Amino acid sequence: MSRGTRLLIATLVSTLVVLAIAIPTIVLLPGFTRKVQHQQTLATVRQAGLRLNALPGTDQAPREGMLAELSRATTDLADFVRPSVVHITGMQQIDGMTVPISTGSGWIYDDSGHVITNLHVVEGGDSFEVQLFDGELRPAEIVGGDSTTDIAVLSIRAENIIPATRRPMTERVRQGELCFAFGSPFDFRFSMSSGIVSGLGRFVGMFWRSGRSIGFENFIQVDAAINPGNSGGPLTDHLGHVIGMNTAIATNDADGQFAGIGLAIPLDMIESAVDQLIETGTVRKGYLGVSVLDQDDLIARSVGVPRQFRGTGVLVIDLEDNHPATKAGLRIGDVITMYDEVPLAAAGDFDEAARQDMDRRMNLKIWRFADADSSWVDLVVMRQGEGDLLGIRVLSLHDRIGDLHRARGYTRRGVLISQPQPGMPAEQAGMLAGDIVHRVNGADVHSVRQLQSTISSVPPGRTVKIEAWRYDHGTEDWTLMTFSVELSQWQ
Repeated sequence: MSRGTRLLIATLVSTLVVLAIAIPTIVLLPGFTRKVQHQQTLATVRQAGLRLNALPGTDQAPREGMLAELSRATTDLADFVRPSVVHITGMQQIDGMTVPISTGSGWIYDDSGHVITNLHVVEGGDSFEVQLFDGELRPAEIVGGDSTTDIAVLSIRAENIIPATRRPMTERVRQGELCFAFGSPFDFRFSMSSGIVSGLGRFVGMFWRSGRSIGFENFIQVDAAINPGNSGGPLTDHLGHVIGMNTAIATNDADGQFAGIGLAIPLDMIESAVDQLIETGTVRKGYLGVSVLDQDDLIARSVGVPRQFRGTGVLVIDLEDNHPATKAGLRIGDVITMYDEVPLAAAGDFDEAARQDMDRRMNLKIWRFADADSSWVDLVVMRQGEGDLLGIRVLSLHDRIGDLHRARGYTRRGVLISQPQPGMPAEQAGMLAGDIVHRVNGADVHSVRQLQSTISSVPPGRTVKIEAWRYDHGTEDWTLMTFSVELSQWQ
């Protein structure tokens, strides 16, 4: 056998050996890979299970998982709050029989046995029964109620009760924080749901009578599940401290089932009303004494509401000192209603009328507001050139008040004072028409309703700190003013 033949045979044998090893490996590889992946997954599951079930404080067990901590925290919270929650039944005498007519929730306010709920839960009842968390039933008497805030106070025997822990007023509720709603939805008693604070200062128009608002609304909006029967139950923070009282839901469903928007009365409003109901049986509300407007209201309201101006026109918002119109007597805040007998409805109308003015004689019809009275003024302005218009800035009365403020460089939220009422607390403290209320006692103000509800939550005779921005026409800048206002009695 030649050397070449021996080399060829050796190569064939080596190839066959490699194939004999490789072919089973190729055939078995997918199954082998799946087995390895399964073992890895099984190991991951076991490790996760050890972490989830780990005993705290042991060296051998892995670190305890976050979900176990969260679960224990929520069960602790339930244990902490539940003894202060009650179920309320309102009853009425019908044909000599005591018949339940309403049910709802409530919570124990203090050691004296006062129980807080919504007025609509107990309204119409002749007698009341309160069920404690351990099932005990106790008769209750009505102490008082306030229809403008939908708050009522009952009284039960103050033996072996555990009042709720209330959050200090210095710790303000913030959007996004965790919250928990307690109560009896659909009569499932002593239930608990969780969510977050979705919004603050909500107004939904719950209290309307004879076409006007009679209530004070400043609701906390939450996405914790609230349903019929939750009314009157406490809303707490993550520490189990009460921050509000469940009172309503916003829904398009005729059955009134939860659709993700729950509403709760804030604690500051509750404490103000409840303390007065316990002490006197009635609620007195603080009064600031101003006419106020939202940023989204039309400018027409700011010039029309106080002094009965009606019609169209443009508001002068800026005027140069050496402008011919200034020399003729035009003022910032005047409403120009006509230019050369042409009615004005928009800022563009004023510009167009000026461009069409061939004699350069501006005959202006003005509505002017004065402290004592308001009046019509006729002005004749002799224009010197086309540049005269550049020194006058106007806005249509159909623009928003917010547009006026943005034109002057104000970009914050707030409520415009259109007119302080003579002799009332705001005027006495130095507040002026045009001031924009920004904060009350450190809380931001976003709407007229929120301002009204915040002020009404403070009893008369108390002093509130109000921060407001004031525009200076001379410097064309805003100054933050601080006022201490002692509130009068709301009428």
